Amino acid sequence: MRRSALFTLIAFSLFLMACDKSDDNVSSESEIAQEQMFEKYGIKPSGAEFINKVIDVIELDEYKLAFGKKMDQAWYAKYKRNGDEIYSFELAHNLIGDYKYSHCNSSSNLWINNNRLFLQCYLTNEENPETVDNTFGTALIFIDYEKGRQLYGVKSKNFGCQFKNLTELRDLYFIESGEWFDGGKVYSYYVFKNDGMSLWERDTKPGEERGIKGYDPYYFTSAGSIMYCKGFHTSGTEGYTADDASLDGNFTLRHLNLRDYEIDFEKMIDLSPETEEPKNVIYTNIEIASEGENMMKISYKEKKKVIDQVSGNVTHELVGDFYIRLSEIDGEEISRGEVE
Repeated sequence: MRRSALFTLIAFSLFLMACDKSDDNVSSESEIAQEQMFEKYGIKPSGAEFINKVIDVIELDEYKLAFGKKMDQAWYAKYKRNGDEIYSFELAHNLIGDYKYSHCNSSSNLWINNNRLFLQCYLTNEENPETVDNTFGTALIFIDYEKGRQLYGVKSKNFGCQFKNLTELRDLYFIESGEWFDGGKVYSYYVFKNDGMSLWERDTKPGEERGIKGYDPYYFTSAGSIMYCKGFHTSGTEGYTADDASLDGNFTLRHLNLRDYEIDFEKMIDLSPETEEPKNVIYTNIEIASEGENMMKISYKEKKKVIDQVSGNVTHELVGDFYIRLSEIDGEEISRGEVE
């Protein structure tokens, strides 16, 4: 696989099915199903007789990655394209915490980044994952992708929390955990070094956004800080409305220190400085990104509201694509214009 492909984020769902070993016929059928799975994906696993379940096989440019259950533990293996096994191992369930079993389910995620593999799995004391409720420990396991060895792991601070939104920043990684399905009672931020060792972590505080996506649009200026636009509504075509007197064409640009939850600086940005009167327009597709050293760019679309006099229906006619370049240090405007 090309090295550049290792920087591709791979996110996929893994599904577990319980295997009933009490009936010989069921066991025989299960073994046949496993053999068919091996043939289907063209893999030659070592210790195939001990594999309880192949959940999925992901095909990359030059390799195949297999996941499942082996010896009643979460199992991971890497194969060449011809199916020859490169390495295979079961995850160490007792790496973090006192658990008997490791499992993967439909919420498990896999990321490959910079020769590191990050696998979200679940640590339990229940052999059958179908009996697991919310009292399980969610773990993020760090694996050396090339050498095929488990490095470190971190367990979410509360039962049921999941890891999401892995971001690589030079030789550091940012990730968060939270209760994503019930409104987010607990959110935590983690920053790791390339070797998997923790640099810092903290729980979010009352009053701040629950999860990094709550700051959209944003981008990371470092592993511990982001630049984001406060005042936009970027859902669908609603955009940011400049004909609302309470907003009148302005928004706030903020540089936020995530580690301490402190605002390093903020700057008011006016999208329509050429007029003092609000225009009958909306701004959509708001994006903010790095634009070279110590510079950033905010890009957006300006759309004019068009009201059908007969039906009263409202449509949006594109006026143009625009950008604003600003200093990443203090938010001062450098230039602005229309995208040609």
